[in-house]
Amino acid sequence: MFLLFIFTYISVLIFLAIVIYKFVKISKAPVHQEMVPGILPRKGNLEHNKELWQGSFLFRFAMYLFMGNFALLIIGTILEITGISPFVFHANSFWASFWSIYRTIIDVIIWVASILGILGTIMLLLTRTANKNQSLYGSPSHYFNIILIGAIYVTALWWRLVDADMARNLMGFYLGLMTFSKNIAMNLPVNIPAIGYVHINISLLFIIYIPFSQMPHFYAKYFN
Repeated sequence: MFLLFIFTYISVLIFLAIVIYKFVKISKAPVHQEMVPGILPRKGNLEHNKELWQGSFLFRFAMYLFMGNFALLIIGTILEITGISPFVFHANSFWASFWSIYRTIIDVIIWVASILGILGTIMLLLTRTANKNQSLYGSPSHYFNIILIGAIYVTALWWRLVDADMARNLMGFYLGLMTFSKNIAMNLPVNIPAIGYVHINISLLFIIYIPFSQMPHFYAKYFN
């Protein structure tokens, strides 16, 4: 577990370093195109290729759900650090009920985002391979991006299927990360299954990969 924390810190530092460098570089470049909203696929995809638009929408919407869940996990972890921990309250207390509802919300988002993301991944791959025009213009990096993010969705769903306490274990994991404590990291009351470690490592590799990939809309869209 402690080594996973070290890898997480390294991954985040690499991501931030490259993104900050590109922020500075892009901010000094002249503005040359209009910003396109990143949360939804382009309107042209809907008009000319409905299947591609549907798959792209599910794929991206699932990604934003995961980002929202990440924010909920961070907020929950901050509450834990302040002393409102889900691990210390009696079963019938107000805060025990609060954490039960909070984890349920996180759990529902995990289910919905994973399933939608997998459906979007399948639709995108099928559309790009079955449609001759799409297959001609699709580069290997496009397929790699879809498969990599799809692997995050698949492993998230797999983890949830084998671990009913996935939300609780994730919150414990983030608690160890944000306290920067080796003692806490080595003695967390969590039990992450093997597929959980696979999911976390794939997610960290994705974080490192983003700044080096052809996915600049994660940060560049605000300067275009």
